[in-house]
Amino acid sequence: MRDVHEKLTLDTTMHEIAKFHFVLAEGRKGNHLLFDAETIRGTFTRQSEELTALLQTRIEEVNAALNQTFALATFEEKRKYIGSLAQDLQHAMIFGYFQILDGLENQSGERSVH
Repeated sequence: MRDVHEKLTLDTTMHEIAKFHFVLAEGRKGNHLLFDAETIRGTFTRQSEELTALLQTRIEEVNAALNQTFALATFEEKRKYIGSLAQDLQHAMIFGYFQILDGLENQSGERSVH
């Protein structure tokens, strides 16, 4: 595993961007590679307004956690790391992820399967 503070090479960065695009493409099909179904369900038991506020207040932590996942080689390691985070942070990440998926849906006109 690479140290999160280690500077990523251009090749590594491009590879991680490709992985993120793959995660989003799979997410649009209903395959959520970074999150377990139980945590996703738990996230959406909360009100949308509460989740929006949670994401806004934890955005720096969400970004730091996403950056940390770049240091992890496999989706299994990324998922395990995310699963080890505080529940509120996981909920903020999941809500943000679904906001991105919904934004992609609105841009393309195609419906995502959640």
